[in-house]
This record gives sequence, C-alpha cells and structure tokens, in this order.
Amino acid sequence: MAADQLFTIIGIALLWALIIGVATFMLLKALRRFSLVLQFCVVLLGTVAVMVAGMISAVNAMVVTARDLEIMW
Repeated sequence: MAADQLFTIIGIALLWALIIGVATFMLLKALRRFSLVLQFCVVLLGTVAVMVAGMISAVNAMVVTARDLEIMW
C-alpha cells in the first residue's frame, strides 16, 4: 500500500471520527440533565459508531468484492 493511499484512509477515518464525535458531544449536551446511565450509553454508542465507520471506510478503500464485505460483517 502506498503512503498516499494510507493517508487517504486515515484521513477519511478521522473525518468520520470527528463528525460522529461532534454529534455525540451535541447529544450529550442535550441530555445533560438525564441519567448518567443514558449518557454512558450514548458515549458507548458513539465509540462503536466511530469504530464501525473507520472499518467501513478502510474496507471501501480496498479492492474487495461484495462477498468480502458480507464476510467482514
């Protein structure tokens, strides 16, 4: 893998992390008066969403078939 391809994948994953992180932060700010358990669930969901978005962006950047994507899931 060339360096420019690697930096592109990292950039896309970081962009998704920024978007999801800001959305999670805004949701937490709106839920600040709700229970701590609900806030923890939002943080957990945001973390999982960032990991999945990074994984999907990396898989989409590779040359894979639809079957490979299905196996990954």
